Amino acid sequence: MVKWNLAEIPKYVKLLHQLVTSEQDQRCRSLRNMGYYRLGERYLHHLVDVDYWARVKEEQHRSTG
Repeated sequence: MVKWNLAEIPKYVKLLHQLVTSEQDQRCRSLRNMGYYRLGERYLHHLVDVDYWARVKEEQHRSTG
């Protein structure tokens, strides 16, 4: 049985959030063929050109902000 110290739970929640966010960022990078992950041969049709990705992100920022 794990004995949780209630005072440390926010620290663990923050750490878990950082891990998940990092994983999500790495997956986005893999779509651009950058970072640690690479798309497998089966998923290469999802590959996005870096310039296209930048334009889409810029358009999204303009429309939301």
